[in-house]
Amino acid sequence: MSLEPVEQSPTSFAGAVLVGGRSSRMGSDKALVPVHGVPMALRVLDCLRAAGAAPVFSVGGTDRGLKVPHREDDQPDQGPLGGLLSALVHARGIGSERLVAVACDLAFLDPETVLRLVVSLEGFDVAFARTERRQPLCAAWRVGPAHHSLALAFGGGERAVHRAVGQLRVIDVDVDATSVVNINTPADVATAMFPDAGGAGPAGVN
Repeated sequence: MSLEPVEQSPTSFAGAVLVGGRSSRMGSDKALVPVHGVPMALRVLDCLRAAGAAPVFSVGGTDRGLKVPHREDDQPDQGPLGGLLSALVHARGIGSERLVAVACDLAFLDPETVLRLVVSLEGFDVAFARTERRQPLCAAWRVGPAHHSLALAFGGGERAVHRAVGQLRVIDVDVDATSVVNINTPADVATAMFPDAGGAGPAGVN
């Protein structure tokens, strides 16, 4: 797939990394698992900064010593939708109208992908990254409408992000698949860093 480059975002946006998961498949705190010597959550935070996100912050669990502003989950143990809502509440509280919220396990996320999402948000309430399928935890959100709609869905018992967006204007944005590789297990880490050993992770990414 050939994608046109995006040089910069014409609008300001905040960036949030969701670090509140239980990391049950990893066996240790996924946010702090190093990939090429850098904790995954920090790699994602650095990517958001490089794309122009300001401010950037982490959401869920503890601050993990990442040395960025941190927001605890308003309702812990309620899955990614709960963490996303906490991120939107924080973004609204600091006056941000747009938010890019991503999972901490997207260790190879690149600034180009982030910018593509923000630019695509024009005229929509949420822009999801998409490869062969939608990536619900890699998206740009219009804070006001998103928080209102997702809070209603959450209050009604919904916990899945992809189902909670039914009342929002949604666009799926094609992105490079290597930028949204999920790293959930120790085997995924090895595959991502050493694809020539038989995996399909991003090669040559440091």
